[in-house]
Amino acid sequence: MLWLFDETKNSDSSLLLCLDCFTSLLRQWVSRFGSWKVPLALTGACVEFTLGGLIWIVFRNDGHPQKSVSIGNGNALDNLIRLIVYAGCGIVGMVAAASAWITSFVRQRALRLRTRR
Repeated sequence: MLWLFDETKNSDSSLLLCLDCFTSLLRQWVSRFGSWKVPLALTGACVEFTLGGLIWIVFRNDGHPQKSVSIGNGNALDNLIRLIVYAGCGIVGMVAAASAWITSFVRQRALRLRTRR
């Protein structure tokens, strides 16, 4: 590190030294706090969707949309889709309720611990 300062003293590249310092601090901050996980997850999701879209384009027969296939008992399929949607909403609701209950429980416990001290 000190060698860098000695070298920049002889040249006029103080802007490069400041840029190097800034990038080093940014790299340390990002790697330490784990804030790189969200952009990495978003990038991975975009890659997945892009690859899925490209596969859809490759495996289509022609450039035109496919005609819909008639299903003998469409009512049963509608009921299955409704069941899946209702079950998914129920699961999301239960997770939200459990999360709210745990948050409330932890707050009350922390409050009781503070009043004991």
